[in-house]
Amino acid sequence: MMRPLHFHSHMHTPSPRYIMYARRSSDRDDMQLLSLEQQFTILREVAFTRNLEVVAELTESASAKEPSRPGFLDLVKRIEKGDADSILVWRLDRLARNAMDGGHLIHLLSTGNLKFIVTPEATYTGSGDAKFMLAMLFGAAAKYSDDLATAVRRGEEAVLRQGKIPGPVPLGYMKTHEHETTPGAGTVMRDPERFELVKRIWKEVLGGNTNVREVWRQALSWGLSTRPAKATLSKPVSVAIIYALLKNPFYAGKVKWGERLFDGEHPPMVTWEEFERVQKMIRRDHRKAGAAIHHDFLFHGLVHCHCGRALVGERHAKHGHAWD
Repeated sequence: MMRPLHFHSHMHTPSPRYIMYARRSSDRDDMQLLSLEQQFTILREVAFTRNLEVVAELTESASAKEPSRPGFLDLVKRIEKGDADSILVWRLDRLARNAMDGGHLIHLLSTGNLKFIVTPEATYTGSGDAKFMLAMLFGAAAKYSDDLATAVRRGEEAVLRQGKIPGPVPLGYMKTHEHETTPGAGTVMRDPERFELVKRIWKEVLGGNTNVREVWRQALSWGLSTRPAKATLSKPVSVAIIYALLKNPFYAGKVKWGERLFDGEHPPMVTWEEFERVQKMIRRDHRKAGAAIHHDFLFHGLVHCHCGRALVGERHAKHGHAWD
């Protein structure tokens, strides 16, 4: 009687190749999280302890609320090309806080391009249960971002209803946070170095000088400069700043937030009637400046194309020189 033959397979299943991914942004919900290097320290320890083969390390400093950020797309591209087949990440919300990116990763698990998503606490595969759990966790991360954004908007509106402004104040004003109990609010005060200079700009325009560039040159001669901040030094104001401040209702005691106007508690430089008068003056001057300028060209109406149509003259200017 012949003995049955036993065949032993010596096929070696290749070990997963991991991309180590870390992300941090300046979003409010990321401010208290680990730095990129701290995330990598933890991930390298996980890779060493579990003997994981890491083929690349990717970092990104961007919000994950919006889909298709560059670092994430690079990660996905490498997975789809076969450069790697698994991801090692500190937390799932580092990968996605929106349904599109989360769904893309789950799809890659379904197709087999992606084998594992590993965090220090769990390993997610392409099984139905794992993908269901991932969908829940990615959805929870997206909801957390949405809820936080809603809370921030409500907090900002509460500040605005008090007559305060959540963000920075325009030129001529400054903020103090002494004795403040409302986060992000602060009390708006006159900037002792710039308030009266900015007020002079408004007086010039209300007095009939609507040439903004001329007003800007006057402001430079007065020594008007921007207010220094933590990361920037004070510098002479630009003409764009003059245009912006002349359109900002903050100087008339209002705070514009989105499309809404709130009454501010800060001292105004002009009345609302004066502010509206300046807006009309600026619009009128823009219409004049935008009117068509007529040029008399020497051969106007005399030169034609071989097709029979008249050629049109043009005037060009560059470096202070103009030519026809």
